[in-house]
Amino acid sequence: MDEEIPIPSGLMSSSDSSMLGDLSVAPRAASFAGQDPGEVVYIIARRDIITTLGWAVRVGILIISPIILIIILNNFNINLSPIIQGRFSVLILLAYYAFTFTYMVININDWFFNVFIVTNRRILDFDFKPLSSFTVAEAELTAIQDVSESVIGVIPSFFDYGDLQIQTAGEKIKFIVKQIPRPTWLRNILVDLARIAKNPEP
Repeated sequence: MDEEIPIPSGLMSSSDSSMLGDLSVAPRAASFAGQDPGEVVYIIARRDIITTLGWAVRVGILIISPIILIIILNNFNINLSPIIQGRFSVLILLAYYAFTFTYMVININDWFFNVFIVTNRRILDFDFKPLSSFTVAEAELTAIQDVSESVIGVIPSFFDYGDLQIQTAGEKIKFIVKQIPRPTWLRNILVDLARIAKNPEP
């Protein structure tokens, strides 16, 4: 598709973006690998930031656990020197925090690089699995046949995030974008963009 699809006035703007980075609308100077000449990024969406709370809490607990353990041992006058020598205990601590740091980086990369991108021509779903694989699925806006949303549970309803299912024509590809912020808004945008792509104004 060679023609650019302009955004109709009022359809979306940068003010629709989230301050937390999980939803960027009309981002300035945004680009991605494989972007075509004249292709403009309209939306960059990641899993809702609230979904990172679980591993973030675990990282916090892992970081402070040795400190709490040392305080407890000191309060009860427990000396582990006869069991664990000084140098060995330092190596254990370094290995422990190296593991914690690696776990944190893997989760940050998993959140940051798993993105759903909407451009003026197509949709792209980047699926990144840390230390494993990286795949990209895409479809033209004109190929979008149906977009549905699914919000299940109290927490997703309260924080307004859920899953999108996008059915496309051709090979009947079905995109499932999980835990996306503002699923109703994004569904409506995709439906409007697909309609405009199929029936461009003269």
